[in-house]
Amino acid sequence: MTWNATAANTGTSPSRPFLQQHSLNDAPKWYNRESTSLKADWRITPNSVLSIGGQATYYIDKNGSLTRTATTGTNPAPTVSVAQGGVPLSYSESQT
Repeated sequence: MTWNATAANTGTSPSRPFLQQHSLNDAPKWYNRESTSLKADWRITPNSVLSIGGQATYYIDKNGSLTRTATTGTNPAPTVSVAQGGVPLSYSESQT
């Protein structure tokens, strides 16, 4: 959260800031990994080796990211003039 106590012409002060920005970040991750290996060697004769091997692997990755940011801005004058229906920056104890 970002609180603003210095925006010009908005009536803010250190004792009465307004909530300018609120961010929500969520980035869960899951990793599963399994592995198995087997190897066997058998010397059949002095010059011969019989090798048997096996391997199994399992991998799963579930990944995600979510970011949401709400910002009010700091311009006390609306982009659309008040005469045309614009609303100037205002806030109270319960809303911005």
